[in-house]
Amino acid sequence: LNRGIVLCKASLIYNWRDEIHMHTNCKAVVLTGSIKERAKMFSALAKDDSWTFLIMSYETYRISIANVQLLDNYKPLDFCLVDEAQKVKSPESRIGVVIHYIPYRFRYVITATPLINTPLEAFNYLKFGSIFKSDFTWWDFKQRYAEWGGRNNKEVIMYKNMKELLKALQSNMLRRLKKDKLKELPDVTFKTVNIGMTPKQMKLYNAIKKDIIEDLADTSLEKVPAQLAKLIRLQQVVDSPALIGDSVNSSKIEALDEMLEELVEGGGEKVIVFSRFRELINILSERYKKYNPAIITGDVNAQGYTEVAAVRKLKSILGSEWDTLNTQERRELIEKEMASDRQREVYRFQKDDSCKVFLGSSGACREGLTLTAATHVIFLDCEWSPAYVEQAYSRAHRIGQKNAVNVYYLVCTGTIDEHVQKVLHRKESMAQTMVECIEDGGGRLSEIGETRVKQVISELIGLDI
Repeated sequence: LNRGIVLCKASLIYNWRDEIHMHTNCKAVVLTGSIKERAKMFSALAKDDSWTFLIMSYETYRISIANVQLLDNYKPLDFCLVDEAQKVKSPESRIGVVIHYIPYRFRYVITATPLINTPLEAFNYLKFGSIFKSDFTWWDFKQRYAEWGGRNNKEVIMYKNMKELLKALQSNMLRRLKKDKLKELPDVTFKTVNIGMTPKQMKLYNAIKKDIIEDLADTSLEKVPAQLAKLIRLQQVVDSPALIGDSVNSSKIEALDEMLEELVEGGGEKVIVFSRFRELINILSERYKKYNPAIITGDVNAQGYTEVAAVRKLKSILGSEWDTLNTQERRELIEKEMASDRQREVYRFQKDDSCKVFLGSSGACREGLTLTAATHVIFLDCEWSPAYVEQAYSRAHRIGQKNAVNVYYLVCTGTIDEHVQKVLHRKESMAQTMVECIEDGGGRLSEIGETRVKQVISELIGLDI
């Protein structure tokens, strides 16, 4: 293989570049910038034999597909590596369509969550891998592996031919669990920290819960958005009433105060704190200024400068001093400017001894970050997917980690926290079944993942129905 494409989320492109340069002697080029800057880069790449990896975001690939095809004519692209491949799982999305435009000789799909919701999500992965005949369409796939019914015949009522589909997956998939492949990694330990809410918190919680119970009396679909919005408010009250504009103290934040005091000040260790809520991370960033926290939310810029733009900026800042620098000094400054704000926060947490705490919104931080300086990961709340939770704490429990990692779940007893944990355990079992198991009998798999909205909401608020 001479050269090829790495496709990833925009927030991960510089992480890919750094990893390639760290572990190989290959040259990796990041494609970013304006339309004119990208055009210049494509022109230069077509004349250059020194590069192996061209890294770009899905969005850049989508809007630049014509230029990628031209580049393939001048410098044949041998492979395409699709990272966090769930981005291309929909065959009806634009990126899910253009991913098939170039006939790469080798195609690699990388994902920790191949089937997040249903077996039908396997289609575009298998099509990209040329597992199906060219005339086998998305419609053909849906009819082959699912039976349809319900309203307008658009609901899956049963999966079928699952042995056949799972065989196609398993014969083209290398599934590797971290515990099996990275035997040199230290242990990871999970601990649930049970916390009681303050009386004022519980009063707020019960008021919202009462509204939801009243809404449940009406099972019409029009009520569902309001019920779901109130579920989010329940979680916010449990985390911190400040999220709904109330000044009541949070027992969970007070417990976090004590943990950080013990782990950071007492033990001298670094700690990662995750929450689903960006607003809560902003609140904590003020509260824990003394720990000089690194902070990443969806607001943190994941794009760095192109090399040309980085040089231009440095020359404007340094003036004549730029001419006095040697090649190595220039390169170090350029690399620093090319790093995104997001990556700078990572570097700071990893290398700055005064930066003791990392605060992150879990949705923005579960991919592409190496935070092995931490030995403790604290979840103030959890996302709904066990795979996403694992991806988040794996920022610390990954290659380069030398110490055992402790993962803490802060759970307020008698609240939505406890029921979310139950849902996560159930969904994890479902995911394992879909990916690993060949079902018994006639190759049919029931639609076990669909639960009525009323039942789900009732379970999450702790109401037996």
